[in-house]
Amino acid sequence: MQKKVHRLVMAAFVGPCPDGMEVCHNDGNPANNYVGNLRYDTHQANYADMFIHNTHGMATKTHCRNNHEFSPGNTLIHNRKNGRTQRSCRSCWAAKSYINRHPEMKPSFQALADSYFEKYGKENHV
Repeated sequence: MQKKVHRLVMAAFVGPCPDGMEVCHNDGNPANNYVGNLRYDTHQANYADMFIHNTHGMATKTHCRNNHEFSPGNTLIHNRKNGRTQRSCRSCWAAKSYINRHPEMKPSFQALADSYFEKYGKENHV
């Protein structure tokens, strides 16, 4: 059985991993296995670290699937029931909401979303 270096370091210098815990890197760099950079924590906390350190694939995306930039004015943050947050494109959300009320506009989704992006995408742009 192959063990990862960070697990060996923690086991040697801190002690065995408690049940339900895993080894986390404080700086988000998996190559930094210095004992001062490691801690035992929950899987949920380890997963949250990926967003804090911008190492999660979704956290580093700069545009939605319809190519609208995630600018401050065009980004919605949703608090989900499980305690996690999710971001979405405000322009696409507005277009979907409009189409729910006007189904005949569905073929024009991209043009509608782009028109919302002209409004929201420039708000609070960094």
